Amino acid sequence: MLSVLIPVYNQFVKELVSDLYQQLTREAIPFEIVLGDDASNMEYCQANEKLTELYNEIIYFKADKNLGRSKMRNLLASQACFSYLLFIDCDANMKDNRYISNYLKTIEIYKSSSCFLVNGGVSYRREKPARDYLLR
Repeated sequence: MLSVLIPVYNQFVKELVSDLYQQLTREAIPFEIVLGDDASNMEYCQANEKLTELYNEIIYFKADKNLGRSKMRNLLASQACFSYLLFIDCDANMKDNRYISNYLKTIEIYKSSSCFLVNGGVSYRREKPARDYLLR
């Protein structure tokens, strides 16, 4: 049903993946979480790839060279197994433990449409991360 697609660049995503996994399993739907690493430094790659050992529904792949935001998102979409795609940035945090539940309710409302796009809200930390950690 749902492919959660996370482009990753020089970020540890264990907390994000754990939060998403808990919410997705609570919903009892078929899902996958696909981590597309955009040629991060080795320490991030190794840590994030280990998530596949913790969760069967996690797929990890690493690009040989940095593709950039749009190409990585397109690659992630091409790798998705399910009809519904949810893109989440690697530096995101689950502010609400009903995030997935709310998303699924929106799918239900619009699933009879031939095509739809949902654009969610974003909130940022007060302090900006170091330049090396910015995705855009």
